[in-house]
Amino acid sequence: RPYEGMVDLIEWLDEKQLPWGIVTNKPGFLTEPLLAALPELASCGVTVSADTLPVRKPDPAPMYFACDQLGVEASHCLYVGDHVRDIEAGRNAGMRTAVAGWGYLNDDEDPAQWGADLHFDTVQALHHWLRYELG
Repeated sequence: RPYEGMVDLIEWLDEKQLPWGIVTNKPGFLTEPLLAALPELASCGVTVSADTLPVRKPDPAPMYFACDQLGVEASHCLYVGDHVRDIEAGRNAGMRTAVAGWGYLNDDEDPAQWGADLHFDTVQALHHWLRYELG
C-alpha cells in the first residue's frame, strides 16, 4: 500500500496536471505487478524499471527516458528517492533532488551525506513544500 499521505499527494499532482513517474532499479517482473495491484498509482505517467534500458541508476539515461515519456525537461523535475543512487541519478540528469526520509533507509546510512538539494521526513512535508513552490 502507498505510504501515508501519498494518495493525497498524487491526487493533488493530478489536479494540477503535473506529470509524475517512477524510476526504479527493481526489475519489471517485480515492479509491474506491484503497481498494477495499486489502483491509487494508476495516474503514473511512466514507469522505468531496471530492465527497461540497458543501464540503471545512477546512470542518467533512465531519468532522461522518463522525462521524454512525460514530455518534461529534466531541469524542471524533482527526483525523490530513498537511496544514494537515486540522488546521484537525479543530479547526473540535472534534476533537483530530494531524500525520501520515509523510505527504505538503513540505520547505517546518512542521507545528509548524499548531496541532495532537499530532505523530507514525511510525504506530507514533501506535499506541503510542493504546494508552496508550485501554488
